[in-house]
This record gives sequence, C-alpha cells and structure tokens, in this order.
Amino acid sequence: MVKDVFWAVVPRRWLWRWLFLDEEGRVHRPGEAVLADLRDYAGLGRSNFNSDPLMMARLAGRQDVALRIINYLNLDEAQVQQLMEIDDGL
Repeated sequence: MVKDVFWAVVPRRWLWRWLFLDEEGRVHRPGEAVLADLRDYAGLGRSNFNSDPLMMARLAGRQDVALRIINYLNLDEAQVQQLMEIDDGL
C-alpha cells in the first residue's frame, strides 16, 4: 500500500532526474558513466538493423528504453550531444 501511495505522489520524471542530475540540472559524474554505458548497450547513435527480426526488435527495445530515460531527464541538445561523446573508459 505504501508503494502505491509513493508512486501516486512522486512523479517518475522527478525520480529519474534525482538519480542522474545534480542540483543545477547537469548530469553528475556517476550519472555520466551510467548513461554512457546505457548508450553503448542500447546502441544509441547507430542503426538497429539486423537480418534476424527478433534481434532487431530486441535492439529497438533497448533504444526505446534509453530514449525514454533521456527524455525524462529533459536535457537540452548540447547535453545530449555531450553524453553521446563521453568515453566511459571501457
């Protein structure tokens, strides 16, 4: 019951922003690392075409989730571009 009340009161957008952004609305260093890993895993910035339709659907799903998270963060275009260029060291 507490869980239901919590989700009714706290918007999901706020929670995603709390996880990744500092007080000024910029992505903090741990958030950069996580988003860089998500970018690579989801294949953002590259085609998700695959000759296997199930694999292509899987890749499209990954991209959709990553884009949803980025959308929740409400980043401007320059911030998104910077995230696309971050080297996560792996």
